[in-house]
Amino acid sequence: MSDLQTKLGSGMNKLQEGIEQGKMKLQVAQEIAQLKKEMQVQMQKKAEVLLEIGQRVYVQLRGNGVDEASLKEMIAPVQEFDVAIYQARKRIVELQKQQGEKATCECGGPLSINDKFCGSCGKPNPMLAIEHEGETTNCISCNEHIDQNSTYCPVCGFKQSGE
Repeated sequence: MSDLQTKLGSGMNKLQEGIEQGKMKLQVAQEIAQLKKEMQVQMQKKAEVLLEIGQRVYVQLRGNGVDEASLKEMIAPVQEFDVAIYQARKRIVELQKQQGEKATCECGGPLSINDKFCGSCGKPNPMLAIEHEGETTNCISCNEHIDQNSTYCPVCGFKQSGE
């Protein structure tokens, strides 16, 4: 009788562990979906600002010339969008890595932890980029931590050195 209770107890424990793992995976999937949604919103806002800038430059070129000061004011929020998008992508990759899932590239192509580059577009695998822990410095434009040897910031695209 005690063997039956032991087997039944261990079976129930395994079932509870499976349920807990399922809950965790569901929470991670929900967080990834939320991050992707936020990322799409930020990308849409960025596209709207860039379109407005392009239209304004076109109108200014047709008129009396380009007024850089007004354009620089319009560009300021784009950097905030870039940082938000970058951080969301970084968090998604971290979550996918924790789950051991296959990630997806920016282009939508499938990636695994062993892939160095995307098979669809050829970009480096972002899961490997996070593992790279060299000396870091802050970007002179957006203040994000980046590799010290980077010529350009991967977040905002600003050139880092005067070389």
